[in-house]
Amino acid sequence: MYKTSTHQPKSVAIIGHSMGGVVAQALLTLPGFNTSCISTIIALASPLKRPVIAFDHLLQQFYDSIEQEWARKAVLERMTVVSIAGGHLDWMIPAHLTALNYSLNIAAAAVPRNWAHTGHQVV
Repeated sequence: MYKTSTHQPKSVAIIGHSMGGVVAQALLTLPGFNTSCISTIIALASPLKRPVIAFDHLLQQFYDSIEQEWARKAVLERMTVVSIAGGHLDWMIPAHLTALNYSLNIAAAAVPRNWAHTGHQVV
């Protein structure tokens, strides 16, 4: 996209909704991936802590591997992670599953003067 541009960005922000936020986290754990090309992850109504329903042990292993890799690689020193939960109106992804110790956690329903509905498909 920027190959012919004289002002190429040094890093980008990734925005992911629902499992897209989890995929953004997982991207940084891939072997050989240059983590410096991403500066910010914004996760919208994403179950970052654990799956809402773990149908099998592989999904929980996936989440565990993300957590272990993030702790091991120390990508958090320069990474901004913002997690925006739908709050009490999001019946699909409870807010407690969206909050991480290393992220800025916001419930959209708690934003002052927010008049919009904040259910999962709206966030």
